[in-house]
Amino acid sequence: MFGCPCAFVNGKMFTGLHEQRLFVRLGASERAALLKEAGTKPFAVRGRTMREYVAFSTALEHTPRELSAWMGKALAYASKLPQQQRR
Repeated sequence: MFGCPCAFVNGKMFTGLHEQRLFVRLGASERAALLKEAGTKPFAVRGRTMREYVAFSTALEHTPRELSAWMGKALAYASKLPQQQRR
């Protein structure tokens, strides 16, 4: 996806790397909580903001444990999303 490594569950992307940023897909309350942390912002690609995603501007400022926890929350959220109907 976007020419970069991403992780999927049930066909839904929940985390990945884009350029120098790690991004995660979260529900509204967790997304709001993460966006309050320094070094995070809504994830955008080519000027288009990805609604449910938050990017760590500088993931190296966060501990592996913190990043792993957010990735786990993203996995849990994406796991619960309904499957899209094929066209």
